[in-house]
This record gives sequence, structure tokens and C-alpha cells, in this order.
Amino acid sequence: MSENVSNHIHKTSKKRKKALWIVLATSVLVLIGLIFYALFRRPVVESVTHEAGTFINIEEFLINERIQGEFVTNIEEIGISDLGEYTIQIQVKDKVYSCIMTIVDTLPPSGSALSPETLEEILPLPEDCVVNIEDATEVTVSYKEVPDVNKAGNVDTVILLQDKGGNVTEIPVTIIVLADTEAPVIEGAVDLSIDEGMTLEYLEGIAVTDNKDENPSLIVDDSQVDLNQGGEYEAVYIATDKAGNIAKQPIKVIVIPDVLAPVIEGTQDITVEVGGSISYRKGVTVTDDKDENPTLTIDNSQVDLETPGIYEVIYTATDRKGNASTATIQVTVKSLETLAMEQEVYEKAADILARITDESMTDMEKAFAIYRWTLTSIGYTGSSDKSDWIKGAYQAFKNRSGDCYTYFAAAKALYNVAGIENVDIVKSDTSRSSHYWSLINLGDGWYHVDCTPRSGSGDNFFMVTDAELEAYSSLHRNSHIFDGSLYPERATESVQHMVNYSNGTLNQ
Repeated sequence: MSENVSNHIHKTSKKRKKALWIVLATSVLVLIGLIFYALFRRPVVESVTHEAGTFINIEEFLINERIQGEFVTNIEEIGISDLGEYTIQIQVKDKVYSCIMTIVDTLPPSGSALSPETLEEILPLPEDCVVNIEDATEVTVSYKEVPDVNKAGNVDTVILLQDKGGNVTEIPVTIIVLADTEAPVIEGAVDLSIDEGMTLEYLEGIAVTDNKDENPSLIVDDSQVDLNQGGEYEAVYIATDKAGNIAKQPIKVIVIPDVLAPVIEGTQDITVEVGGSISYRKGVTVTDDKDENPTLTIDNSQVDLETPGIYEVIYTATDRKGNASTATIQVTVKSLETLAMEQEVYEKAADILARITDESMTDMEKAFAIYRWTLTSIGYTGSSDKSDWIKGAYQAFKNRSGDCYTYFAAAKALYNVAGIENVDIVKSDTSRSSHYWSLINLGDGWYHVDCTPRSGSGDNFFMVTDAELEAYSSLHRNSHIFDGSLYPERATESVQHMVNYSNGTLNQ
């Protein structure tokens, strides 16, 4: 029995020793593992959740406070209010580790309520209902439900503050709705003047302001104004705000009547051969002081291009107001034979003028030379073809003889070639005889010139006035009586002191 006990004790002792060795070995392995972990574990956490708006500290990223580390990533470039994930690099000793930092906003915004005042129908902005808004991220302000501000009184509502993190704060506010009784103010309204028929811009330079309404309406009542009829009228500016307050500002509108007729320019007498055509509008212009597009009508109904003769054509210009002006020209229809005769007349006149004048002479000297040549170079026979002045001039230059019509026609051809303005005059009382002479204008007015020779004293008629011609005519059976209303107004100042008829010269 003692042997069995001894064996049992021996076996028990061996088991205890074995267990002890197992515990010891395990402890050694754990210790080695701890030492290995301590020596080789990661000193930087894998991820960090950071509250927006707070300072980013290196300690957040290290596994314990005994570890020394520093940021490789430039933290200052990361906005602490910019929500999202960022990769942060941290250096511990000689090794760099990466960590994912997530910036979140978990704290709701705060703010203080206001009691804004507004006018009926004008909803204040939600931002005008709250002050002192604070949050780490951007906050949007809105109404929980849009309040009714159509009537005066206190209106309770709720303002929502929501940050980027989705956190919401509700702030009760009271809106004070006031009745608007002040009308808008109209500025810049002055009396206006405009030409008749033009368009008026009433709103130019006009401004409207209101104590509450930023955009009051403005209309112009010009129902009493007639821009197409000269006169003085009243227009009214009417401004209205959202509360219905109305301001009115009357002004005078003076419409200046259009009384001037259009001006026709470029019309001139026309000579055409039988069977020819005429462009009546060529070179003709019409202008008006008010109307940019006056109308022009041409009455050529009397012209017969198939029959030789002198015809009248009337140009009529009318503006939009109805003011009208007219210009009358003569259309001379001539046979081919007459036109050929006219060309020959002007060729002969040019040849004569070249012999009796030169470039050094004044216009008066040239006119006097024409008077002298016509008076002395043509013989008086008492008859001529008076159907056309060209025929009269042709007779004068070819035959060097004729009557008063021949002298008048020859002088006219020479005046035309010399560029001297001239008008034909016909004796008005032909009961005893007919007679023809000219008016010329050298720039100082119209004077009479009669190249027909007469016997007796006082029978020289170069640039004489009405009075001087009348003095002779009254003593010679009204030889030069004429209707002055048919001709341009004549000069009254005598130039006879400058004319030496006997010597055929002009005095200086």
C-alpha cells in the first residue's frame, strides 16, 4: 500500500511539473508576443472622425500620448468646416503613416430671433428674421411654412436653420405686418416739348421710389395728348406701390406745330426732241424740317412729247402734316431740226463771246460788251420768227437783221453762254405793238437790259431800274409797260453813273 501511495505521489509530482512548464512556456510566449507587439505595432490609427470647426490636433491620430509624431500633410490647407474625407499623412520617427480623417458636423446651428417689420403683402426674407447665426458650416435659412402677411398684425412663424451636416434648429419668430399708407415719390417729371408728328419717350429720366416697395409701378396717362396736332396738353405720371398707395404728377406736353412746307431742289427746265423721253425725278430732291420722307408728286399731264411746244410741269412736295410746296418747270419739246439749230446758235454765240470778252473782264463788263455787240451788230428790219427764241437768235446770227425779238433772242443766247442769269420780259399791253427785252442779275439784283436800238435821247437801256425804264416808257406810248408781279423783284439803286454809252465803256 505504501508503494502505491509512493507511486501516486510521484505521478502527481510529475504532472505538476509538466503543468508548471506549460504555464511558464505560455507566459514566455505571451511576453514575447507583447514585446513584439510593443516593438512593431502601428502607432497611427487607421481613421479619425473630426468635428467640423474644431482645431485638428496630432494627438487625434496617435494611438497613445507617449508617441511623438508630426503631420506630413499641410493641415492648414484643409478647411475645418469643409465636410468630407481626407487622407492625412503622419510621420512617427522615420516612418510615414496614412490615416483617413472624416470631418463631420453633428452640432446644430444656433441663432437669435428678430421681430422684423414689413408692409402688407411684402414677405420679409427669412434671413431678416434671425441674427447671430453660429455654426461650424454654412447655414441656410428658410421658413418652415411661408407665413401669410397680406393683412396688418402680428404673424407667428418658424425659421429653420440647417447646416451642411443636415442638423436643423427651429427658431420661433413674430413678424410685425404694418399697413402702408405712404405713396411713392415721382422724380424727374418736367414739362416736355416735341415737334408735331414725332414720338415722345415719357419715361426717360423718370425715377420712382417708395418707403417700403422696392419696385412700385409707373404708368403714363397721355390719353389727352395728340402728338399729331400742335397745342398744349396735359399728361399724368401715375405711380402705385404694392399697398395700393397712388402718386400722380401732371406735366405739360407742348406739341410744336409743323407749319413749314418741304423744300424742292434740283428742278430745272428741260429741252427734249420730239418723241424723246424725260426722267422728271433725276437730280430732284425734297427735304423737310420735320418729315424725313415727304412725298413728291409730278404733274406732267400737259406735256405732249410728240408735238413741239413749251409745256408746264408742276412738282408738288407734301409733308405728313399736309404742308405743301410746288415748283414749276418748262418742258420744251423741239423738233430735231430745231435742236440742231439750237446747237448752231450756241456755237455762234460762243464764237462771238470769245471775240468781244476775255477772262480779265468783270461780269458787268461782259454784260455791257454783249449789250454793245447786239445793239450795233444787228440791223433792224421790223420782222422775225417769234415762235421760238432759238429761231430769233439764229436769224440774228445768220442774217444780222430782225426786230426787237431778234435783238432779245441774240442777247439771251450770249447771256446763257456767258453764264449770266437772265429772265425774258414781254410787254404787257400789245394793243399798239409787242416788245421783248431782258432782266439780268449780276449778283446785286435784277436790272432791265433792252438791246433794241431806238432813236432819240434816253434810248439806252443797259441795267436800268424800273423807275428809269418807266420814265422813258411813259413818254413813248408805254413802250416798256409790263406786269411786275410776274418777274423777280428788281433792284432800285441806279448804276447809270457807271455807264458811258458814248464811249462804250464802264466808269470805275
